[in-house]
Amino acid sequence: MKWSTEAKVGAFALAGIALFSGMMVELGNVVLFGNKGFDVTGYFEDAEGIEPGSSIQYAGVEVGRVDSIAVKDGQAVLSLRLYEGTQIPKDAEFSIQDSSIMGGKIVRVTGGTLSEGYLGPGMAIQGDSGGSMNAAMGKMNKLMDSAQTMMDGLNTIVADPKAQGSVKSTLANVDTMTQNLANITAQGIAIAHQVDGMTQQMNAMLRQFNGDGKAVSDARTILDNLAATSANARSLSSQAAQMSGKLNNFMSGDNLSADASMLYNVKDNEFSPDFSVKFGGDRFFQLGIESLGNGSLLDASLGQKRGSFDFYGGIIRDKIGGGAAYRNGRWKFNTDLYDPNDLTIRLRGGYEFSPNISVVGQSILPHSREGGGEYIGLGYTY
Repeated sequence: MKWSTEAKVGAFALAGIALFSGMMVELGNVVLFGNKGFDVTGYFEDAEGIEPGSSIQYAGVEVGRVDSIAVKDGQAVLSLRLYEGTQIPKDAEFSIQDSSIMGGKIVRVTGGTLSEGYLGPGMAIQGDSGGSMNAAMGKMNKLMDSAQTMMDGLNTIVADPKAQGSVKSTLANVDTMTQNLANITAQGIAIAHQVDGMTQQMNAMLRQFNGDGKAVSDARTILDNLAATSANARSLSSQAAQMSGKLNNFMSGDNLSADASMLYNVKDNEFSPDFSVKFGGDRFFQLGIESLGNGSLLDASLGQKRGSFDFYGGIIRDKIGGGAAYRNGRWKFNTDLYDPNDLTIRLRGGYEFSPNISVVGQSILPHSREGGGEYIGLGYTY
């Protein structure tokens, strides 16, 4: 039988259609028409950014796709198509998360215990809508507003002539105390010289007796004791003079600095105004108050400077403790350990982004301790 040209063309076309149909069926089972699997219904308060075809990821691996989205009884109802062979615990958490900084959304699956069994066809889950980018930006705006308010407060305190006058008055009082101590020391030295002169006169009188009687011996013993007392008085006066000189140098204006900060506890949603004064150079004394006006806590410690490090000990947040500070350029870090009966750790770091003004971060651990939590804020060095 001889085939005409038209018959040959028709047969070839039918064969091509059959081959194409077979390929479509095969591809439909693999990719084009969705992977084989089963459907689970998900209920979410908000499905913003989710659309049909959005990825479902478990442990960072895509395990399905969103087939469809509807609204029922004020909730978003998602038909979740899970790929064949996917094993997700029944108590796993489903949430809507950002897939990238550009704003794409996915359904993320986390957690769950194998003992609860696995999800199967027709089951339902209650999902978490997660946090949206708009909500995050809203929180950031509130934080920036709080930081601006804190800066305005710090500028008001620093620029207030009354506050500056109070600091100067305090320094003047300290200088007066130093002068009074120097005067007392001078009086002590004069008394020691007078006692020494009296002792020499008594020794001369006893030499005139030139005898070894008991009365003379007792008198000599008394005078020897008096001479020793005079020497002790001179030594005490010398030490007092040295202490006066050290105190005068310690309190000099070149060795005085003040720090003020306003920190926000993100756990307790409370502000913590802090203020401290530091006296001295390589050896220093720190005195300050934390959480001013909100259960104020005392800081008072003595310290020693070693290169880029400061080591100190005394009272930290009303408790016995100690710590160390490290400064490198614009960076400064502190570590404090205090309250031996209920050991608490404070980690603090700051970066001076403008002259005398720093951004500060602080952690008090464990969070269950008084004032525990994470802090962020600004600091000012005067």
